Amino acid sequence: MIRVLVVEERQAVRDGFRRLLAAAGEITVIGEAALCGDGIEVARRVDCDLLVVGLGQGCDGVDKLRQLKHALPGLHVLAVGSAAGTAVALETIVEGASGYLDMSRAREDLVKAVRAVCRGTVFVSAATREPRGGPASAA
Repeated sequence: MIRVLVVEERQAVRDGFRRLLAAAGEITVIGEAALCGDGIEVARRVDCDLLVVGLGQGCDGVDKLRQLKHALPGLHVLAVGSAAGTAVALETIVEGASGYLDMSRAREDLVKAVRAVCRGTVFVSAATREPRGGPASAA
């Protein structure tokens, strides 16, 4: 069983992640938080394998990632953000994320990304790897 904590500002997105992950069977969302600080506190209280972290629409996404990795260095982190391209995905990996999922690919790839990251594989969405307008291959 893969135990996931979701840190995402928007309740509707947290609900969607919970539904997508629950459908996989072997993944369970054991907690959630809207704010980074709350996510750190929850992660310290529960036994989880992975943080799924929504980077949001603002410019503080990488700062949020830094805070989480500093406070919880042993946990895998899957960053989920907008279609920002390879540079942002690479920056999240450099800052400690084990993967970057383009939000537009969440329905198709969230479960695949969680499984890959928990196996120790770096995951980057196909849509993120390809230049805008280019063909996207499966991750």
